Amino acid sequence: MTDKLVAYLAYGSNLYPRRLAARVGEPVAARTVRIGGWALRFHKRSLDGSGKCDIVPAPDDHIYGVVYSLTLAAKRRLDQIEGVGFGYSSTEIHHPEHGLMATYRAHSRAVDGALRPYAWYHQLVVAGARHHGFPGDYMDSLHTVTPVEDPDPQRHAREIRVIQTPCSPD
Repeated sequence: MTDKLVAYLAYGSNLYPRRLAARVGEPVAARTVRIGGWALRFHKRSLDGSGKCDIVPAPDDHIYGVVYSLTLAAKRRLDQIEGVGFGYSSTEIHHPEHGLMATYRAHSRAVDGALRPYAWYHQLVVAGARHHGFPGDYMDSLHTVTPVEDPDPQRHAREIRVIQTPCSPD
C-alpha cells in the first residue's frame, strides 16, 4: 500500500532540496509557486536564539515558495522537526492552481521582530531560492536581510555542509 501524498509549501530553509531530503527523505516532486497576500519574515524565535522564517498576511505583498509532494509519514516527521505545537503550527494555504498546501506559521508568542537569522540559515534560504530560479527582485529582497554569525561554530559547520555540495537540477 502506498502512502498518501501531501502538498507541502516550503518558503524557508526547506526550499533547498538537500535540506528537506536530509530531514525527511527525497520529496516526490517540486513546483515553484508565487502566492499573493503574504510576506516573508525572519522573526520566528528558534530554540537556538535566532530568527527563522515565517509568513504573515500582507495584502499588497507576495512570497515565492516550492510545493513538494511528501508522504504522510514524511510530513509527520517534518512536523516534529519543525516543532509543531512549540512555536510553529501546521496550517493549510489554498492556491488557485495547486489547491490546499500544508505549511507552517509561527505562533504569535514565538515572534520577535528584533531577531536575525544565523548566516548558515539565511544561506540555506538563499540557496533554495536560487536553486528554484526565483525572480531577481525576490532574490534582492532576501539579500536585504542581515544575518548574524552563529555563536556555535560546530553547529554552523554542520548546517552549512548541506549547501556545500550543489543540488542537481529539478
